[in-house]
Amino acid sequence: MASSILYLRPQEKKIFEKLSGELKEGWKVEEETVDHEERPEELKMRQLMFRVSDPEVKKTLESSTIESAQDLEKIFNSLQNFPKVQMMEIFFTLGSKALSAFLQGLLDQVKSDDDLQGIAELSHVRHALLKSNAQFSLSST
Repeated sequence: MASSILYLRPQEKKIFEKLSGELKEGWKVEEETVDHEERPEELKMRQLMFRVSDPEVKKTLESSTIESAQDLEKIFNSLQNFPKVQMMEIFFTLGSKALSAFLQGLLDQVKSDDDLQGIAELSHVRHALLKSNAQFSLSST
């Protein structure tokens, strides 16, 4: 997913705007306008349905705790080389709110164009999740 578009919320865009002109060059920010996060019961259902087929992913997830954005970052960094299908399942299970927290944390640490490429890809994943939530959610909002 090699795209130069970042789907950012207003608070994320503020962080992006503070980056150097050199880092921002070539990137287009589109405001994330879909605001339909998962309800707690939807996330619980996703967690109950989640199955890990890859033994390395299972080992990483079972040995991980998420108590802070840094913990979440460690998990995502350790999953970089795992199958994309499994990563998409993990993102789906964590939900858009966790991805938003992670994106904001990553934006605070951007040092290279590669960092922004990863953030762009995650912003596309979150965008797709939010659109899916809006279309298929059981909630009436």
